[in-house]
Amino acid sequence: MSDVVLHGFWRSGSAHRVRIALALKGIAYREVSIDLGRREQDAPAFRALNPAGQVPVLEIDGLVLTQSVAILAYLDASRPDPRLFPDDAVTAGRVWEITEQINSSIQPLQLPGSARRDLLAHLGLSAADAAGGLDAYVREHLRNALDRLDRHVARTAGRFCVGDAVTAADVALIPQLDAAARAGLDVNAFPTLSPIYERCMALAAFRDAARSAPPADLTDASTPRGPAALAGVVSAVAYKEPADLSFLLDHANRPIPGLQTARDGAFHQFAPIASKISGAEVCLFLRWLAENLGARRAIEVGVFTGSSSLALLDGMGPEGHLEAFDVSDVYVEVARAAWVEAGFADRVRLTIDDAAAGMRRLAEQPEHLGTFDLVYIDGANWLYRDFYEAALPLVREGGVIVFDNVLWKGRVASGDDHDPSAVHLRALLDALPRDPRVQTTVLSLGDGLALCTKRADGPA
Repeated sequence: MSDVVLHGFWRSGSAHRVRIALALKGIAYREVSIDLGRREQDAPAFRALNPAGQVPVLEIDGLVLTQSVAILAYLDASRPDPRLFPDDAVTAGRVWEITEQINSSIQPLQLPGSARRDLLAHLGLSAADAAGGLDAYVREHLRNALDRLDRHVARTAGRFCVGDAVTAADVALIPQLDAAARAGLDVNAFPTLSPIYERCMALAAFRDAARSAPPADLTDASTPRGPAALAGVVSAVAYKEPADLSFLLDHANRPIPGLQTARDGAFHQFAPIASKISGAEVCLFLRWLAENLGARRAIEVGVFTGSSSLALLDGMGPEGHLEAFDVSDVYVEVARAAWVEAGFADRVRLTIDDAAAGMRRLAEQPEHLGTFDLVYIDGANWLYRDFYEAALPLVREGGVIVFDNVLWKGRVASGDDHDPSAVHLRALLDALPRDPRVQTTVLSLGDGLALCTKRADGPA
């Protein structure tokens, strides 16, 4: 048994930071749950470890350490491989700046349970009376603070928050985005932070440290298990799905095989970016479109957990084949399981690579030119023009290219010129109606769909 002991709680962002750091540094440890919902932090034995009654507490090297950022600094000094705070003074300063912006300016105003109880008691309010207002305040605080952080990190980011190596800034960021997702925010709204989240979660240390729901051996009296525990995450995709979704899925349409597995995987395993899933209503439309086109060959750009691929495969029928592209082999593990469950696995060829490059390679083989009936584009939306130009030679006359999320939460129509995605999508929607190669229409279905039919009389 390890002599390193972490006293934490599954919902504690501060404990989450320490789990990530321990995993990055390869330090074996034993975790002891301090159930904050049952106020186990007030037990005399725990108060003897930390008089403040807070998690995390790390027992290591004969020491008892508290405060997550101080723990990160100790681990970095005592076990410097890999470095979380770089030796270079300028880079270290940038890492500390971002880490403390999260630790000191963003996290405390989330009002964790103990702070919320004390505040309500001081104001003489009941939890029921104040819950709605406090929750709205927390969401607004997180939205504004993360927007400011996104713009700040854009000045220092490479693949991660500061350059191309994981640092303490990333260790602080990921738990904060998890908390934002539980509060009902769509983390995909932050164009710098969202890709960093994806890159971090592609690393085993970050995945192993995640606690998107209470583990089986941890209890939490204050947060229900099951669907209710995911209410905040599910609400983050509400902008792209109708209120009567369950009726549409369970009664008005025949089920899409494997769809619930794909959606559950997005919500449970990748909560902060769960809104990357194609909306269920869009999936129903894609299946209908594939059926009515008589599609037998399709391309998908951006698989994530597989909801849209299931719709396309179901619509194409047993003779249909899908060329699927994604840049992450982490999310598609859920998709693979859903394909197997639905009986579709032998009809998908998955390529982990840039989709534009992959489609250009297909176009180098003459037998693929003009042979695809349907292309669904739902990858990085600032690359949509590249995907479009790579896909068009592969599509047959009368075939259809579908772009998802082209209205981008209303930011495209509102004229937002700060969000790179909105700027790119607005330019795309300006260009498509003028492209003589296609006939185009745009619908407000989900977060906006652009449909392009390849003209028979268009220029090559």
